[in-house]
Amino acid sequence: MKMKKLLFTPLALLILSCGNNSNNNNQIVISVRAQVSPPLQPGVSSNGTSNTLSLSVPGGKAWSGNLESQSISELHSDDYLTYPGNLPVAVTLSNYYDLICRTVSIDTYVDGNVFDSRVVELGSQSLGLSPTFCQDGIQVSYNLIIP
Repeated sequence: MKMKKLLFTPLALLILSCGNNSNNNNQIVISVRAQVSPPLQPGVSSNGTSNTLSLSVPGGKAWSGNLESQSISELHSDDYLTYPGNLPVAVTLSNYYDLICRTVSIDTYVDGNVFDSRVVELGSQSLGLSPTFCQDGIQVSYNLIIP
């Protein structure tokens, strides 16, 4: 009888501690969404260039106009399970197809709630050796500290 109690107690503790923690051992779910206005159109321009949009975060995504048939106004990363700490975020928009500056709203979600929101203007207004960029260039990158 004593042996059964000894086996049951550690086994019960192991079973009760697994999966009972609602936040996966203090891990969090993060994702990033970029909304672009006006939308990026697909295709290749007469000079052989296209529009692209990428999210460089864990679970990141990319859209390349030369491979797509539909325009895009929103790109959302996959959900990513991680621990609190430093989260590098980078959003790149190349609009070499049409050379129109675009407003990009970037939302970072932690456990389904908006943790950080930013609005930037990305893109190029000209091509060549000395291109003219929009207000925030073609890429914005920053680090977030997730508590």
